Amino acid sequence: FADVEELKPHRLHEHCEEAADEDGHRWCSRSIKKRLEDGSDIELNWRMHINPDRILSLDTEAEHGVKITRCAPDELDLFVPHTHLGHLEAGKFIVGSHFVHNCPHIPESAMYHKIVQVQRKRTSDGGVGKMFHYQLATEAVPHMGYTAKHVNFYFNYMPVEAREDDFWPKRRSYLDLPREQRQQQRRLFNFPGFVQPNAGDFHTQGQTSADMQRTNGIVSFNPDQLSNFGWNWNFFLNETKAPRFVIDQPDTHGTFILENPYVKAHAGCFLNFTSRFEGFMHAPHIIWQAGLNGKGIMQGRLRGALNSTRSMEMEASAYKIPSTVLENFPFLRILTKFEKTRWFSPINHAAGPMPVSFTPGFQFQMEIYHKGPFSGFLATGGSTRGTLRPVLHFDSEKGFMQTLQGELLNTTVYPPLYLIFTKAFEFG
Repeated sequence: FADVEELKPHRLHEHCEEAADEDGHRWCSRSIKKRLEDGSDIELNWRMHINPDRILSLDTEAEHGVKITRCAPDELDLFVPHTHLGHLEAGKFIVGSHFVHNCPHIPESAMYHKIVQVQRKRTSDGGVGKMFHYQLATEAVPHMGYTAKHVNFYFNYMPVEAREDDFWPKRRSYLDLPREQRQQQRRLFNFPGFVQPNAGDFHTQGQTSADMQRTNGIVSFNPDQLSNFGWNWNFFLNETKAPRFVIDQPDTHGTFILENPYVKAHAGCFLNFTSRFEGFMHAPHIIWQAGLNGKGIMQGRLRGALNSTRSMEMEASAYKIPSTVLENFPFLRILTKFEKTRWFSPINHAAGPMPVSFTPGFQFQMEIYHKGPFSGFLATGGSTRGTLRPVLHFDSEKGFMQTLQGELLNTTVYPPLYLIFTKAFEFG
């Protein structure tokens, strides 16, 4: 993540205490806190009770000759030098990030395999005895919690814009690109009939060691990592647009005006993971928290009038927004793209030799329907700014829980003004 050397996988022994228990487990830990060149803060703290001699990391040992040649959910083929033969015994673990393993069944995930049996061992250097080819029967385990008695790590990334007190910080992202190229990164895909704002996609800041394209769209997330995002906001010109939508169909006529709508936010992300292994007959007890920490501004005002002679008589649960409506309301068509989760790029780092990756996502669902003909006028809106800290909690014994902490400032709400004639109307 962000090309920070300290976040790459490292050999474990140098971070471990000398004292060990009867099983060879030692307490190992490391703390990293660093300010990046762009002013962002990054922090990683990890501590684990583990036997470092039971872990073979493909990331750290590739430069010493360890190479995986075939990977399946229950088998591994490796070439290893004679200096690493002690790692290839039943009960020990082989781990690797998706950058180094070639497992077709988990192309974007880290690999954690427990050795069950050595099926075949032979020299691969003509009998010299310096390099060996191993075929192993293995068991894939879900995460690092299975490799140690206790694991705890905390990762936090805070971009400079989210750390500052100013709600209107200067935009820093993509400043290494020419201005013309930067502007091209912030355009919506062309949607017919939509007054196109200059910045309709989610933007992010940070770098990653993997190659990726920077062409983003509001329905095509491909950010570098996680930092800043905005809808209908031009970060360079500090301005917005006022989309206007006109419907002129044989059975429907109407006009909708969005006055200076935008959402602008600067946020960092954090993940706190704890695992406690309670015996071979039980899965590890897992507790983790993941969330965002930042600030944002949102405002907008909607005025609309619609007259439709079309009669709608279906139940709300079966109702789908008609294609004719989606054609005339491009912003509704955009929102339907988010009914399924849209994932950002993974955030990759390591706790010692253990690869760690998590992937933020975004989802939006909406229902709107009416029964019978429709004629009416609706006006509503508001604005606010403040700090938000949404957190998702998980406990393998209790399940999920969500919390939201924050403070909203200078909040203005325009109560809905409406005059609607229809049989039934509902949205949410």
